[in-house]
Amino acid sequence: MTAHVGKELSLIFGGILDVFLLTSLEQEKLSLDNKSAKASGVVLVENEITRITEWNFPKCGDNTGWHEHECDYSVIPMFSGILKIDDGTTISESSVEIGKPYFRKKGARHDVINGNDFPCSFIEIEYL
Repeated sequence: MTAHVGKELSLIFGGILDVFLLTSLEQEKLSLDNKSAKASGVVLVENEITRITEWNFPKCGDNTGWHEHECDYSVIPMFSGILKIDDGTTISESSVEIGKPYFRKKGARHDVINGNDFPCSFIEIEYL
């Protein structure tokens, strides 16, 4: 596999077009990880103010694939359990509770992974 530092990549996740530069290591990881991305996003609401997407992860290990948030956003878990967050350096585990939202600033760049032995989902609200 040949990788080029600084290669531009355009990805669409849940109706969001993300464009960013990848290092060689990130390109290699992307080619491996996105092949296994099994989470699916369905846009429920989209207007000039917000985009609301439901993300579904059918089984443990299913992931969104690498993406970068270009807007501030909130997430409302529809389950209680674990989300694993791979930021390219480390994989952390976040314990979430059904209905308890959290907020993040734009610029978050990661792959979100189902860390449970059951299907899970969450609602993502992006502030456009």
